[in-house]
Formats: sequence, C-alpha cells, structure tokens
Amino acid sequence: MIRVLVVEDHAILREGLKALLEIEPDIEIVAAVGSAAEAMEMLGGSTLSVVLTDLALPEHTGIDLIRHARAAGNPVPFIVLTAHNTDEYIRLSLKAGASGYVLKDSGRADLLRAIRTVVDGGQF
Repeated sequence: MIRVLVVEDHAILREGLKALLEIEPDIEIVAAVGSAAEAMEMLGGSTLSVVLTDLALPEHTGIDLIRHARAAGNPVPFIVLTAHNTDEYIRLSLKAGASGYVLKDSGRADLLRAIRTVVDGGQF
C-alpha cells in the first residue's frame, strides 16, 4: 500500500487530490493538510511512502518542508505538485531533495506515474 501525505493550502484542491488518489486500490491517504507546519508534525509520527506538496504554502514553503525532512534524516520521497513551471523552482526543489516535480496542469495519469515512480526509488 502506498501511504500518501498531501500538503496543499487550498482546501478545494486538497480535497480534490485526496478524492482523486484514494480511488486507487494501492493508495491510502494518510492525511491531507494545509501547511508545512502540519506536515512537519506528520513526518515524525507516520510511516509514509510519499509526500505530495505544493511549493506555495503559508509560513513555510514546500522547499522548506523538504529541507526540514532531510535535515531530520527522513528519507521519505517528496513530489512537488505546483503551478510554477520554471527551471529555478525545479532546480531548488531537486537540490532540497525532491524526487519528483509535477505541474498542476498535468493529467491524473502523470501524477499516478510520478507517485509510483518515486515510491519505487526513481525520479520523475
């Protein structure tokens, strides 16, 4: 079972992602939270397969969240799901330790492929 933490500050997108992913028989949504701070709390206590995070979050960015996890020695793979399609954000995300980068205008199949790829140890 692929255990996913969704980190998205817009409630309608967070609920949509949750609904989109939880219909897959091999995916379980552990939690869907609206901030990096909430996600940081979840990183310490849950066995996660992957974290799906937006870049633009209140108070701390998705990149801050990834850096926090890496500094704490947490190896969980991160996929950045964002509207930001720039080399700078991609580079910063990968440098922080992200395993995947998916644009919000991508299709469901791309998101699922990204999740399964990074859970299997690859990069997307």
